Amino acid sequence: MLENNEEHKIIKRFEQFFIAMCDWEREADTFSEKKTEQAFTPVWISEQVKKRNEIFDIYLTKRKRIYSEPLSYGWPYEFDLENEQTIQI
Repeated sequence: MLENNEEHKIIKRFEQFFIAMCDWEREADTFSEKKTEQAFTPVWISEQVKKRNEIFDIYLTKRKRIYSEPLSYGWPYEFDLENEQTIQI
């Protein structure tokens, strides 16, 4: 069992990550709803991925994420069925 202080730090860290991701997604949704002609272009998607990756760099460990990046936004999805191996169903 984690010490109370350590558990509190983990919970706070997760809350900070979750808030940052919610803010990022809300900003992307608002922009895409208001400026449809600019949203979902390759440049716009690249900007969203960059912003998302900045959040990941702060809060997540570095490792391969086989089912695309967590909480991915936009198209195309990052999961490529042709290049990923099914291990278990």
